[in-house]
Amino acid sequence: MKTLLTSILLLIVTCSYSQEIPTGKLEITDEGNVVFQEVVELPGKSKDEIYAGARVWMSEHFVKSKEVIDYESKEDGIISGRFVGSYYRALVHVDFYVHIKLEMKDEKLRFTLFDISNYAYGTPAEKEFVNKKGEFRGQYSATINDINSNANGMLYKLLKQINKNTSDENW
Repeated sequence: MKTLLTSILLLIVTCSYSQEIPTGKLEITDEGNVVFQEVVELPGKSKDEIYAGARVWMSEHFVKSKEVIDYESKEDGIISGRFVGSYYRALVHVDFYVHIKLEMKDEKLRFTLFDISNYAYGTPAEKEFVNKKGEFRGQYSATINDINSNANGMLYKLLKQINKNTSDENW
């Protein structure tokens, strides 16, 4: 019991000093598109610093980042691309094509996942996940939760990379 309390206190103290874990979620836009989007404030970070960290993250996160990235502009503060993500559905993992777009300006980052479609059939998420009422279908809740979890994990790692001290000269 004493060990459990100590562990909980240590976790609370550690979390209070660490990067906040993103809690974004897939949403259905007014146009009926399924999108994951988070805007993050990055006080004290310039567009160029955010871009540099995002570019490093892309090259480390995606094994073949040159194949993933289809557009990038340092001047405009944009990196976009497409990747295949594997997400839980029923008892198996299903692959989905996912577009990613990172938009940067001084002290802000917008992280967007959109145009999600079933890899095998090409079915857009809007047709697969959304019912006629414009709501998420219940049978896809595990898939949606898995996509949310993976997207928040990606965003967390991206923010961690951006917030790394890149000017460390003691190497």
